[in-house]
Parts: sequence; C-alpha cells; structure tokens
Amino acid sequence: MDIAQQAFSSKMNPTLSNALPAVEALHAAWSKRAVKPKYAVFKDALDAATAKLDEHYQKTAASDAHILAMGM
Repeated sequence: MDIAQQAFSSKMNPTLSNALPAVEALHAAWSKRAVKPKYAVFKDALDAATAKLDEHYQKTAASDAHILAMGM
C-alpha cells in the first residue's frame, strides 16, 4: 500500500498518470483485507474506504484529463 500511496507524489514527474493505477491497487488491497478474519475489526472502515475510492473512480469517467495523462 505504501507504493500505491507514494505513486501520487513525485518531485520529477507528473503524477496524474499514476493516479488510477494507484487507486486500483489500494482498492484491491483493501478489498482483500476486508474479507479476512484477521482484519474483521477494520471491515467497516475498509468497506467505507473502498466505497469512497469507487465514488472517485467513477468521477474519472466524466473527465478526459485522466485519459490524456495515461498517454504520458
């Protein structure tokens, strides 16, 4: 998860092209943890976090900026 989080910041390169892959990586990691008994105490928070990621991910469909950035 640290790698996904760090993908949003860079001193030398544009980072918008890293945003969607990072969001997808976070979503996958949190979704996997939400169903494991080890993380049961965090399930509500993980579900809320993945729902918020879904909400923002869907908003990217209304913006061409992400599509253009992915070509960089």
